[in-house]
Amino acid sequence: MKTFFSESDKLYKVNLHSHTTESDGKLTPQQLKDVYKANGYSAVAITDHEFMVDHTELNDEEFIILPGYEYAINNGGPWSHRIASCHMNLFPKKAGNYKMVCYSHDNLWLESQFALEPKFQYVGDHDYKKAHTIACFNEIIQTANENDMFVMLNHPTWSLLSPETVKGFEGLWGIEIYNTGSAKSGLEEYEAIYYDMLLKQGKRLFCTATDDCHRATPPGDPYSVCCCGYVMVKAKELSHAALIDALLKGDFYSSTGAEIKALSVTGNEVHLKCSPCRTLRLRTKYRRGEVRYAKEGEWLTEAVFSVCPDDEYIRIELENPQGKRAFTNAIFTDELFR
Repeated sequence: MKTFFSESDKLYKVNLHSHTTESDGKLTPQQLKDVYKANGYSAVAITDHEFMVDHTELNDEEFIILPGYEYAINNGGPWSHRIASCHMNLFPKKAGNYKMVCYSHDNLWLESQFALEPKFQYVGDHDYKKAHTIACFNEIIQTANENDMFVMLNHPTWSLLSPETVKGFEGLWGIEIYNTGSAKSGLEEYEAIYYDMLLKQGKRLFCTATDDCHRATPPGDPYSVCCCGYVMVKAKELSHAALIDALLKGDFYSSTGAEIKALSVTGNEVHLKCSPCRTLRLRTKYRRGEVRYAKEGEWLTEAVFSVCPDDEYIRIELENPQGKRAFTNAIFTDELFR
């Protein structure tokens, strides 16, 4: 039997994409921490645009800040709603590493960024020339990977990235399949099709749900972009090292509200326990899939699916009575059946 999650696991609720007043967010780093901690989170990655600085002064025994930054490449000239862009979050694997890659002073556009620039650390020169090409995107990813970082592709629909472009990415750690800011801008709510597209090419990466919070609208308000998309990380303890180790291993699932309580594979059977849901789906690389529907007046809290080596990968999606979902990472059958 291979167990991915059990009811006795300690899971930490984490948002991997957020902005503060140090770039174009409306909450200060302290306010951001206060909002997420009050809503059951254990960690938030502050990923302000184009730079990364130390926020460890906000850490305490119950909450930590994960460092990172959002790197953007616009398709010619200043950003606008009409042009394609590419946004990626870059995260250092080791605590205390704030050295950015492919940095350029010319990419800063806010007074708050210029004020913080003397604190910036970076690898190499400070005049990297961006180009909206897959070659440039992959050069940035490769440079990040070579400098002990990992990279997540953000909101492909919002970025107006074509499927052909997304297929060309190499070396990604993960891809957002839910981004609250994008969803509440009227765009596609769930973007799992991009994840499956990369998986079907044979690429192995993870999927995430994030907030990308910029506004200060409080959680609970239907227009809030805080505390909606998150990952539940199975880690040994609440520390940067433990959370990053779990993220790199894929020991997490993504959610907007549904809960996975236990997940294991025994032989050719997948066993799932979850919070009450109306649908449970198993997806594979090919046409074969399985779905469980709740009967009227009832909800599903467990299911057994089948899996075989020919599936190549499986992943599970859950949808709860409120329409909130959860997603597992892809589970590859060559690892299950070896």
